[in-house]
Amino acid sequence: MAQRDALADAVVAESGKPRVEALFADIFVAVDTAAYFAKEGRRLLSPERVPHHSTAAKAKSGKLTWEPLGAIGIIVIHNPSDTDDVDIRDSNDPTKFDTTQLPGGSPTGSPAFTQFFPFEERVALLQHQLEKLVPHSAVPHVHGPSPTVPGASATTPAATPSPQAGPAAPSFIFQQDDVMFQVNPALDLVTSWGIRRYRTPPTKLLVLQLFHQLGDVVSCINGRQYLGNTPTIVSGRTTLMRFGVVGMGSEFHTFHLHGHRWVIPGADGNTPGAIQSSVQKTAVSQFEDTRTFGPANSFVFTINGASGSFMRAGGPGTDDSLGEWHMHCHVLMHMMMGMMGSLLIIKGGEIATTLPRGKPCPSDAIVAGTHTVMVNDFAFAPATVNVNSGDTVTWMWMGNNHSVTADDGSFDSGVHNSGFTFNQMFMQPSGTNIPYYCSIHGGAGGTGMSGAVHVN
Repeated sequence: MAQRDALADAVVAESGKPRVEALFADIFVAVDTAAYFAKEGRRLLSPERVPHHSTAAKAKSGKLTWEPLGAIGIIVIHNPSDTDDVDIRDSNDPTKFDTTQLPGGSPTGSPAFTQFFPFEERVALLQHQLEKLVPHSAVPHVHGPSPTVPGASATTPAATPSPQAGPAAPSFIFQQDDVMFQVNPALDLVTSWGIRRYRTPPTKLLVLQLFHQLGDVVSCINGRQYLGNTPTIVSGRTTLMRFGVVGMGSEFHTFHLHGHRWVIPGADGNTPGAIQSSVQKTAVSQFEDTRTFGPANSFVFTINGASGSFMRAGGPGTDDSLGEWHMHCHVLMHMMMGMMGSLLIIKGGEIATTLPRGKPCPSDAIVAGTHTVMVNDFAFAPATVNVNSGDTVTWMWMGNNHSVTADDGSFDSGVHNSGFTFNQMFMQPSGTNIPYYCSIHGGAGGTGMSGAVHVN
């Protein structure tokens, strides 16, 4: 509890929550929970005798024991002899980070800040906008015009401005889409508007990513699914980036980064002695943009983002690498289930808005003759698919122990597990309806797990 203010500052900086919410919904709850389990943990985790469920074995009993599953941690080993290594520790104190390489100087900081500009006239506030107010102190920000980047023209915005003299801070802030507004203490006037801007990107970047399963949820990157929720790595045009990728769980994955290339470092020599004492930086792969790995497998590589580097995205020009580059597992089923993040390369100082969002393909853009049905646990999606004569339907298994079996016996995939696909072309005349089912969880005639293909 003695560090509650520092912890609250970290939560506010990382999530943008109001300080009161950070204290009461995060810090105090976590501390109270930790205190409870510290006191009651031994009792709760002690072996427990349980009676046998059978009335014929009343004299027998069993024991319920709890064993920790452990937590996954990534150990980073720095090699001072490797010129491609990326070490973001303080050179004077290796137990601390080099704050110049961290967003806002903090390992939990945000790569963006909010800058406010005053309105030149009085702007009224509508009553319904009061519902979105948060305390002014909950949003890290600066006031007034932006200073310039050293060495740039006077009109170039700075990436990490310092607070400047300006009007007295209003009491509240509310946000609408990507724009914030400051409200005076009387709650009747909007005094300034603000936008989020990116800070100066680091010169060195250490990226650690875990591809894994989380309970019943598969296809997670660092415990998250789907672009915008999975990590978005913010880097610069000349940043030296070191990636460490680890696989856990029971699935095999690929790591794919759009636009970039790398080589996997390995040992020098071909004898045990030479390998053991080598710098471990000799390339043991060709240039690649995709790498396959499995459970308990890890690898590292470095990408030199400087202009002229073959590893960087876009081209040799200074600004060719700017923009968002998808970073994901290229196993299509995993990608569809949200195993996708991104690498965002910036100059610093740009407006930080919502990342680009995917849009559904218009119906006339879908490739004619191909249709996909997901074989989920206990349901086909969609249950009915409309095709033209000559079209092909592809079933993709997302669950285990399922089949695709036609009522009339015209096709049968057999029973398969997640990752399997089955194709069937339909040449029947217009108006034909072909029902099918899972032989394990359904039956002919639309019983249980069943579906249909209808020929238009």
